[in-house]
Amino acid sequence: MAASTGTQTTAADLGARVIYELPLFDLQGGVRTINIKSVAIDGCIRLVDCVAFALNNVLKIWEFPEPPLQEFKNFSSWPDFKYSAISYVWKGNPIDPHTTTSVNDSGFLVVDGAEDADPISVDVLRSACLASLQEDEVGRWRMVSRAEYIWLDRLCIVQTSKRDKAYQISQMYQLYACCTQCLIIAGGLGRLVCLDEETTWANRAWTLQECLAPHYPIVLFSWTRGTGRFIGVSAFKLREVGHGTGTALARFIDLVRACIDKPNVFNACPLHAPLSDLNKPSVIAAGTPLDIRIFGKGHADLFALRQTRLNFQNSSEPYHPASTRRCYSMVWRCALMRASSRPVDMVLSIMGLMGVSLNPADFNAHDRLKATLALASSIMNSGGSADWLGLPARIPPCPQMSTFPQFARTDVTGCVEYLVSDKWCPARSLDDWFFAESSWTSTEIWPWERLYGSVDENGYLIFTRKGCAVIRETATIADQEGKIGWPLLEAVDGTIWRFLEKVKHSPGTTPKNVAIPLWGFREHIMMNEVHVADAQFAIPAIKFMLVERHDTGKYHLVSYFYVHNEKEGPWKSRVESWYSYRFAIGGPEPLPRWHT
Repeated sequence: MAASTGTQTTAADLGARVIYELPLFDLQGGVRTINIKSVAIDGCIRLVDCVAFALNNVLKIWEFPEPPLQEFKNFSSWPDFKYSAISYVWKGNPIDPHTTTSVNDSGFLVVDGAEDADPISVDVLRSACLASLQEDEVGRWRMVSRAEYIWLDRLCIVQTSKRDKAYQISQMYQLYACCTQCLIIAGGLGRLVCLDEETTWANRAWTLQECLAPHYPIVLFSWTRGTGRFIGVSAFKLREVGHGTGTALARFIDLVRACIDKPNVFNACPLHAPLSDLNKPSVIAAGTPLDIRIFGKGHADLFALRQTRLNFQNSSEPYHPASTRRCYSMVWRCALMRASSRPVDMVLSIMGLMGVSLNPADFNAHDRLKATLALASSIMNSGGSADWLGLPARIPPCPQMSTFPQFARTDVTGCVEYLVSDKWCPARSLDDWFFAESSWTSTEIWPWERLYGSVDENGYLIFTRKGCAVIRETATIADQEGKIGWPLLEAVDGTIWRFLEKVKHSPGTTPKNVAIPLWGFREHIMMNEVHVADAQFAIPAIKFMLVERHDTGKYHLVSYFYVHNEKEGPWKSRVESWYSYRFAIGGPEPLPRWHT
C-alpha cells in the first residue's frame, strides 16, 4: 500500500511549475506523441508527477526554475524532497503481440526526437510510479522510500533540443547520485520482463553509471507470486508492488549475484520470516526453483559489476578519484564490456563516476578518442591516477593512445567486439577466463600503488617511475634454460623477455624496452563458465607493463606481465633497486588533427 503524502516537500514548495499536463483517459491502447519544446526552458530540471500519473491517469511534468548547477546544489541540501530516477535501455526486449495484448491496454507514449526508441508503455510507467509511491518501514527490510516524482530522461529532456540535451547529459551523474532510489527497468519501457528473461541492460554504456551513482538501485520486474524470499548461495528478499499489480521489486545487488549463481528457490513468505525457517530442507523442496538471468548469466563482467557496486557503496569516499583507486579501476574494466550507439557516450557515461565534468557540446557522436583524451587529462590534472592501466590484457592497445585498450566495435543492440589477431571477437569471450581487480586499499603500502603524472595534448601519459630494462628472447633460449622464470618472463602476448637488472644507462638515456611496475592485484580464475561463483580462487600478483621506445623520449605500450608472487619471489623489494626513469607513453600513431 502506498503511504500518505505526509510532510514531504513538493515541487511547488520549491518554486517548480507545471509545464505539461495530458489526461490519458481516452488513450485506450492508442499512441500519443509528446513534445515539450514549446513550454520548456533549456537547461532546467523536470520531473514527472507520480501521484497524478498513477492515481489520476494524467501525465504532469514539473519544471524547476533554476539553472542546472544551482539546481543540484539545492537537491543535495533538500532532505525532504524525494524523487526516483529510472534506468532502462533505449531499445529493449520486444513486445510479443500474442502474449502481452492485455498488459499494454492503456496505450503508449512516443516522444518527438526519440522516435528510434521503444514507445513508452503507459502501464510500465504507471508501475514505476506505483513503485516510487511505496513506503517500507525503516529497518533491516527497507527497500523503497516514498518519492512522489520520477526523473525519466525521455520525458524530462527536450529531445528535440541539442542545447537542453547537452545540459542534461553534463548533469546526468548528479541526477542519479541525488535520487531517493533508482528504479531499474531492465527490459526497456515497452514492457516489464520476468526474472528468468535475459536483457541487454548490463551491456549498455549509460546503465553502468545508473547503478553505481545512486545510493539505492532497485529492480522493477514482472512478477505474480507475491512477496517472499529467494534461497540460494545467498538469500535475498523480493517485494510485491501492491497486491495484484503483477510487479515486484528486488535490490540490484541481490539480482546481480543471483545472475552469477546457480538457480534459486523462491518461497512466498513475510519479509521478516526467520531465515533459519526458510533453510529447512522441507521448505526448500516446497519452493519454486527459478534460474534468474535478467542481467545475463554467469559472465565474468557480472562478477566485476557486483564487486564494483559493493566497492562504491562500501567506500568511505567513493566519488573522489584521488582518495581511492579500488572503485575507479573497476569502473574502467566494467566499461570495456559495454556498448552505445554513439561512441562518445562510452566516455560521457562514466565521466561523472570519475569526478569529471566534460561539456558534451565539445564532441560529436563519434569523438570517442577526443573525449577519452579529455577525460584522462582531467583525471590526472585533478590529482587522480592512471587507473585505466592494466585492463584485460588480451585486448590490444589503442594505436593512438596505447595506455588505453583498443576501442571496441559496438552497436545499439549491446554487441561489443574487439579486433584480436585480425578477427572480431565478442568481448565476453576475451574476458570470461579471469577477472583481475586492483588492490583493495587506498593505503600507500608501497611506492608503486598508484601512478600519478599528466596527459599531454598528444595523448601521452607522462610520469616518473622505477623500471627495468628488458630484451626480447626467443622460445629456443627459454627451452635451453629449461623454464620460464626469473630472469625470463613471458608477457601476456606470448613474447618472452629477459630482465636486465644490472644494466646501467647514462644520465638522460633510457632503454629501448622497459618493464614498469604498476600495482598488486588478485586474479580470479573462473573454473566454470556457467556458474562463475561456483569455483574461483584468488592468486596474489603484481602487474607490470611492457613498453617500447618508438621516438626520442616516447614509448608505446606493447603488453603486460602478470607476475604471481609465490612463483617469482619478493617483487616489491626487487623493484626498489631498479632505476627511475621519466616516461612519456602514448601513440605510436599520431592523434587526428582535431587535437591541435
